Amino acid sequence: MGLRQALALAIVAALAAVGAKAYASHGASPGRNGLIAVSYDRDGPLDLVRPTGGLAKSVKLWSRSNFDPAWSPDGQRLAYEHRRGGGDEGYVAEAWVADPSGRPVKRLVNETESWANCGTTNDDHLSWSPDGRRLVFSASRLVQGDPPECEHVLSLWTVSRNGGGLVRLVAGDGPRWFRCGGLSAPAWSSTGQIAFVGTELLGDDNGMPICRSNIFVVDADGSGLRQLTHTTKPDGDQTPPYSYLEWSPNGKLLLFGHSSFVPLLKEQVIRANGTGERSVPRATWAPNGRGLAFVTKVPRKIRTPFRTPRYVSPPLPDLYFGSVDCAARVSAGSFRRAMRTPACRSAHLLAHLGAQNYYQLTHAGFGGRVASLTWQPQH
Repeated sequence: MGLRQALALAIVAALAAVGAKAYASHGASPGRNGLIAVSYDRDGPLDLVRPTGGLAKSVKLWSRSNFDPAWSPDGQRLAYEHRRGGGDEGYVAEAWVADPSGRPVKRLVNETESWANCGTTNDDHLSWSPDGRRLVFSASRLVQGDPPECEHVLSLWTVSRNGGGLVRLVAGDGPRWFRCGGLSAPAWSSTGQIAFVGTELLGDDNGMPICRSNIFVVDADGSGLRQLTHTTKPDGDQTPPYSYLEWSPNGKLLLFGHSSFVPLLKEQVIRANGTGERSVPRATWAPNGRGLAFVTKVPRKIRTPFRTPRYVSPPLPDLYFGSVDCAARVSAGSFRRAMRTPACRSAHLLAHLGAQNYYQLTHAGFGGRVASLTWQPQH
């Protein structure tokens, strides 16, 4: 076996160990099912998948500097995080909006001053308010005052859909959150409440903070803080921080994910009161409330330019539609066995994601890394 042939087989093994990376948090808005926007980790396109199945459009190289798309409640805008800079000066990631085709329209937050005074600044986890007039995000940025001060941990901020009107909704620099990263992954529900991840300080271990992450909920004005999950163990390999939240269209269920680097990333579904936890694959809610789109990895036969092996079959992501019960079945065991159960009777394939040919598999670099999913509501 030659070097190229060995490399082809090694790709299969390598992709088997690659997990999805989740970034975006948002609330699914009620409506008819529109396009599903699929972004990939760092260097893939933005794929737009039809609700009936099939790829409608692929915005090439979208993810080179753009991340975490989130559809507006009217389905006419995509909010996302745009990164610029790099090198010794660090970088800044700012909140932008694009039209439904992925074309940039407007920068919502200008973080140039924060970048110059505070170093690397990220406007992360953009999520729309139910009326589409404002967005919530997490950031550690420059706080205007006399004198201005740099935040050292993440807080929750809101901004107008047209830019301006920045408001710090919940500060992350209090004694409860300080030294542990603060507040992240906000998700605005159709009922008006905002879920987010709060990472609390538990203690100190030889100068290193011991932290614990849980999901909390606040009202739209930042009041009424209440805890939704009750993790008791400190963050670590067994209990990684939450990295993704998404409300169902009716605001009664919440999807949440854990660490970005867990192979074959799974999520959990809980009720709005924190009960009834179930495991599902990486998913996004259908706007019509009748199910969800979820990602599962299935071996895909791809032809190589070699005589031996003529084909490789790496595990690549497929996007399926099904009920929550079906998604829970898929998460619990064998995909093929789950698809034969009554719960998955109406489930069906929407699209093959990631690499479609051998060149993309070996050179494009986005073979198995789905970063985020967001489903467009239509009215």
